[in-house]
Amino acid sequence: MKSIVLFCPYFGKINKRLHMIWLKSCAANPSIHFVFISDDKEALDISTSENVENIYLTWEECVSRVRSKFDFEIVLDNPYKLCDFKPAYGHIFSDYAAGYDFWGHLDSTDTILGDLRKFLKEDILSAYDKVHSFGHLTLYRNTPEINRRYLIEPSCGITIRDLFIRPEVTGFDEMNHPWSINTIYKENEFSLVERIDDLVADLYPSRWAFQVWEDRGTKVPHIFEWDHGKLLDVTVQKGRIQKREVGYIHFQKRKMAVETNPGEEHFYIIPNRFIPASVPLTCSLIEKWSADRLYLDPLKGRIKRIVNYSRKPDVFWRKLKETIRQR
Repeated sequence: MKSIVLFCPYFGKINKRLHMIWLKSCAANPSIHFVFISDDKEALDISTSENVENIYLTWEECVSRVRSKFDFEIVLDNPYKLCDFKPAYGHIFSDYAAGYDFWGHLDSTDTILGDLRKFLKEDILSAYDKVHSFGHLTLYRNTPEINRRYLIEPSCGITIRDLFIRPEVTGFDEMNHPWSINTIYKENEFSLVERIDDLVADLYPSRWAFQVWEDRGTKVPHIFEWDHGKLLDVTVQKGRIQKREVGYIHFQKRKMAVETNPGEEHFYIIPNRFIPASVPLTCSLIEKWSADRLYLDPLKGRIKRIVNYSRKPDVFWRKLKETIRQR
């Protein structure tokens, strides 16, 4: 079995109850090693399983570590900018990656894991150097050559020297921008599998009701069930309950309330709460929980981004020009 280590840095205060559920989902993946890096000592003090390694690092120490890996100046003014450095984690955290067949990055504050190994199968790990194409979870084969592929200049001419000195997040770690790591892999015909069926339930961020990206534009009811390490996407179709197993949920920064106890091994995930699995699921109950409602959080997020851009006109005009160029 190919060994895997996932780096999960987060700086700032963490929702402890939500973090305990995330840790429980990590513990249910004992063959994967998780390195949780944070400056929140209370989160680091929460009891974990043997496959979760807690590393205390101040934000200043993290910035110093990242800067020491490059022979040019970088801008790393806030933790969110770390997203652009994710494809370089194999280089930045090489001391923790040593000895593993694959290293990867995983968001810790807006994901809950199911059985990842069911989807990260050995035939996939044997065939590809880069597995998945998203910032919330991607794996890279751990070799010196592959760990430095992010340095390759894409055909658009925008290099990491350009991206790493920008204060804004550029999406280098995901998507298919002309400058992204995925573009580098495609242009150089490196082995890459962009998507794995059912690995992720990626929730659409603009609706209160859960809606996975594959179902956007429809009204399919969705809730999730976590049952002793298995994660199920539960829907109602043609008057019947349908369940499919998925590898993890990506909540897209959705705020989630926790109404379960830390020791519970079976619970439901509904908008926008974790609740005990105290009653059997029925079609009417799923449809009730999935009823849509006014959801202002996405609008607030957009307003916040506009305000931030208004304070940095150079960033605003650069992003506008790049958007026009891509169209």
